[in-house]
Amino acid sequence: MPRKGYQAVTISEEVYKLVKDFIKKENEREGFRKWRSVSQFVETALMDYFKKISNQ
Repeated sequence: MPRKGYQAVTISEEVYKLVKDFIKKENEREGFRKWRSVSQFVETALMDYFKKISNQ
């Protein structure tokens, strides 16, 4: 059960693994934990996407 104020989203294991691998590589490249979790990455990506399409 998700924390209060959050909802659970189901994604395929294949996509989850792709995101985890990307996060690991990006964090190593940056030298710090730029992304703390898959949920943080997905939330940021979605917000950036919505900002982009709302400005069209």
